[in-house]
Amino acid sequence: MTVDASFIVVLLLVGAASYTDLVKKKIPNGLTLTALCTGLCFMLIIRGFDGFLYSLFGVGVGFLLFLVPFALRMVKGGDVKLLMAVGAWLGPADTFSIFFVTCLIGGVVALLALLVSKQSRQALHAGGQILKSAVLTGDPDEIARAERNGTSGWVPYGVVIGISTLVILSMGGLSLW
Repeated sequence: MTVDASFIVVLLLVGAASYTDLVKKKIPNGLTLTALCTGLCFMLIIRGFDGFLYSLFGVGVGFLLFLVPFALRMVKGGDVKLLMAVGAWLGPADTFSIFFVTCLIGGVVALLALLVSKQSRQALHAGGQILKSAVLTGDPDEIARAERNGTSGWVPYGVVIGISTLVILSMGGLSLW
């Protein structure tokens, strides 16, 4: 029963996040933080303290997996909070699986966006400059300057996380953990 409720809530969450990410290019904090808190509370009520810890571990896994992509400005803060909220409802194993599928789908989407773009060479050069700035200097000002000088491609990772979640849940949870 709790798994079914979790799946329904998560599907509603990623559906709403996907919509706002496509329309506004932003995933609202109110959506992700509310979902995260209610997921923790739901697991505490339904499964007790062990459920709360399991849920909290899912939040931590979501945060840690997107920490480096966020630091490299590959994903936005809303994407990180969305994966954390999904982790609160589904736990660490499914969160890891969703992250893995998100990387695969996101990579394909980014590559397609790059190939379709008329400015693909400029975007590749800019991406290289951003990565070089991030790795060599780590200076946020230097990274921002490299981003401004190049073309910034946008991948709606909220949508990609939503599709990945749907894939994992439709498979009954694919434990890649």
